[in-house]
Amino acid sequence: MKKNKNAKELPINDRMYIRIILAIISLQFIIVASWVIIDCLNIEYTEKELIVSYGVNNAIDYKVSYKSSEFFPEGFIPKGTDYLSLLINSIDVKFSYEMYTSKLINANYTYSIESLLVKNYINDDSVSELLSKSEMIVPITNQQLGKTNQVNIDEHMTINYEKYNMDVLAFEENFNIDTDSYLLIRMNIENNSNLLGLNNKIKDNRVAEIKIPLGKEVVSISKTVAKNIQENIYEEHINKKDFNMTLFISAILMILASLPLFIISISRLLVIINVNNYIIQKRRCFRNNEDIIAEVESFPSLKNLEIIDLKTFDDLIDIEEELRRPILFNEVVKDLESWFIIIDDKMVFRYILKAKIDKKKSKLEK
Repeated sequence: MKKNKNAKELPINDRMYIRIILAIISLQFIIVASWVIIDCLNIEYTEKELIVSYGVNNAIDYKVSYKSSEFFPEGFIPKGTDYLSLLINSIDVKFSYEMYTSKLINANYTYSIESLLVKNYINDDSVSELLSKSEMIVPITNQQLGKTNQVNIDEHMTINYEKYNMDVLAFEENFNIDTDSYLLIRMNIENNSNLLGLNNKIKDNRVAEIKIPLGKEVVSISKTVAKNIQENIYEEHINKKDFNMTLFISAILMILASLPLFIISISRLLVIINVNNYIIQKRRCFRNNEDIIAEVESFPSLKNLEIIDLKTFDDLIDIEEELRRPILFNEVVKDLESWFIIIDDKMVFRYILKAKIDKKKSKLEK
């Protein structure tokens, strides 16, 4: 069958959208096929197996006990507030540590609690340490528990705040200086537990401490505790799989089929974009100039005429205004090249509008 010359051509925008869709589809096939090839070549893969889940909770709690007073009859003052140091009798401190596991372990952990009395000298904006004294409240304690899934540490102590505070006040009065003094109660924990029947270990080393200012009229207690955690321990296994030749060849064929389609689609898309820009420029030439442009089927012979090519269409408009001769227009190559000319005796003024792509020579230049 002969091709119907009268068949209507798709609009340029529709052709552009079709090329974009073909490029996207072919690229997706290339990506999927490449992934399949890599997966086929990778015959070894790592698989993770969950061994144990565990969590750790660590906290510090305290209560401040006031001396008997008509202003504070309840004795204990809620935590988190500021306190009058001269009224503080004692401070009850509780350290707690808990670890729980999804499987049985051989628990092995060590902890200790110490106090650190620090007296710092304040000189303008600088602070220097004058005296530091440490004391073990709970000596280093090692615990080993077999076949358990929980570790609990609870330690209570009562701090004689009045004793420490009076010691600092006496020190300041004796040497006639102001100090930045505080009492630090610190708990050190080292947890190195083993999973039953496995070589894996659960390690958790942390420090929790509470800071109690001394020698101040108003006291604000602060504490530092490591974050609670929830972790999983995995064991990695390297497995091998059979090479799938059928899938590998299919992926190669998919790339061989899709890659040319992708390249052709992109190259045609670039052509269409350039042609579309050419059409836009052609419409701009006609805008507001329809009355001075005459579209002709063909140009008269230009062989014996001197042809002067112009750089811009505006230059041609200027010549038209000077010579008062019509501009003749003909699209010498459809959607690729148009000529705008003004004939004046033996001279021809010509502006050529071309799409910025490789194209055939126009029929008038053969």
